[in-house]
Formats: sequence, C-alpha cells, structure tokens
Amino acid sequence: PPPPAEPKPSTGRRARVDAIAMRVTGNRYVSRVLAVMAIANEAGATLFAAALAFSTMFAVIPLVLLLAGVLGWLVEDPLPRQSLLDQLIGFFPPLADFFASSLDGVVRGRGALSIVGVVGLLWGASAYYAGLDEVMRRLFAGGGVRGELSRRARGVITVLVLILLIAGTVSLSSIWALIDELVGGLAIWGYVVPAIALAVMVLVVLAVYKLVPTAPPSLRAALAPAIFAGVAIGLLTNLFSLLAPVLIGGLSGFGVLATVFSALIWLNFSYQILLYGAAWARMRRDRESEKA
Repeated sequence: PPPPAEPKPSTGRRARVDAIAMRVTGNRYVSRVLAVMAIANEAGATLFAAALAFSTMFAVIPLVLLLAGVLGWLVEDPLPRQSLLDQLIGFFPPLADFFASSLDGVVRGRGALSIVGVVGLLWGASAYYAGLDEVMRRLFAGGGVRGELSRRARGVITVLVLILLIAGTVSLSSIWALIDELVGGLAIWGYVVPAIALAVMVLVVLAVYKLVPTAPPSLRAALAPAIFAGVAIGLLTNLFSLLAPVLIGGLSGFGVLATVFSALIWLNFSYQILLYGAAWARMRRDRESEKA
C-alpha cells in the first residue's frame, strides 16, 4: 500500500492562529494553569465537587435537627421560651403563630430531634469525609488508601471539631458584641472582621491540604494554593450573600427548593476552588520532589 500522506503545513489564517495558540500556551504561567487543570480533570475534580456539595447538604440537615433539639432543651422552661418567642415576634410580627407552634413542637420533640440529629450528623458527615478523602487521594497521588473504618473515624472527629467550632463561635458572640461596642465607631473595624474571616478560611483550606491526603504536600508547597483558595472562597461567599436574595427571589415560586438550589450553586463552586487549589499544591509538591 502507498505510504500515508504527510499532513500539509498550515498556511494563511490557520497558520497565524496556530502560531498565536502556540505562543499563548508556551507562556510559563499559562502552561502552569493548564497543568493544574489537567491534574484536576484527571482526578475528576468537577464531579467530586458536585458530590461533595450534595454530601454537605445531607450533613447539614441532621445538624439543623440537632440544633433544634438543643434549642428544645434550652427553652424547656416557659419563661425563656416566652422571652425567645417575644424576640422572634418582635422581628417578624406576621409569623407569631408559626413561631409559637414551632417552639412548642421543638420542646415536645427535643429528645427525638437530638437523637436523630446526632446519629444523622455522625453518619452523614463521615460519609462526606469519605468522599473528601477519596478525591484528595486522587489529587495527591502517591499515598496509600485508608480503610473504611479509618475514614469513618476521621469523619466523626471532623464532626466533633465542627461542633466545637460552632460552640466556640456562639460563646464568643458576646465578646464580639462587646468589642463592637467599644470600637464600633472606628471605620477600620469594618475591614478587620472580613480580614479575620478570610484568614480563618485560609487556615481551614491549609489544614485540608495538609491533614486529609495520605501523601500531603509540604507547608511551603501548600501555602500559596491555600491562600489563593481560601481568599477566593471567602470572596465567593460574600458575593453569594449579595446575590442570594436575587436568586431566591427569582425562584420564589419553587419555595424551599430555591434556597437549596442557591446553596448547592455556592457549595459546588467553593469545592471546585478547593480542589483546583489542591491540584496546584500537588504540582508544587511534585516539583519540589524533582528538585530534591
């Protein structure tokens, strides 16, 4: 058979487009971005981001039930219950009957709500951690595979840490209120709280990159991606808080589904940022190993 014909070189407009594409992709920064995207796509980051978003929602629902059960125990006495009811009615007078019946129902079902909330939170959050552990294992290749028991145990620890963080945040609310009264007149105070929130988000992302993978990057390799992902997630959260009323208002005909849909959008994009940052940390880790 005749030999295959060699491809003809590009000419004219096609040649100019190919030359521009080669020049752009040959740029050092563009090539790094493409390498990060290749690592993330190979690990299935987009699919895992959607799965983690759904897992988060299913873990949040038991948390709400648990908080409702705790609230039922706190307002068991009629006097604190009436005080809370008066405050809620003061904010939302048209919902007086709803709040009254809701608080009574929470008090009556506080035992069942607490049990279902604890069991559901432990199971849902541990399943969520299993998904997070799997995608981090794929992104940071080279480590071993944790057993199912180890994943569940680490998920339970994650839940306990989450509960402690929530309790600490609630307990510190009075301190924040006092500080706000003392320095509320300072214009810089409006920038301090968002900066602290971004710093906390960066630390959380850095902890995920260092503690979840079985073959984690060094602190130096993970720091820059953690700063990028943490700040990006924080800014996205602020943007979502501004756009959420518009999204929910435009989908008001769907009721509670509108809120769930908006939350899933935010969670999906947040996890994509987290996982693409992890892919960047993986690339930096591999480069450090090559240099070593």
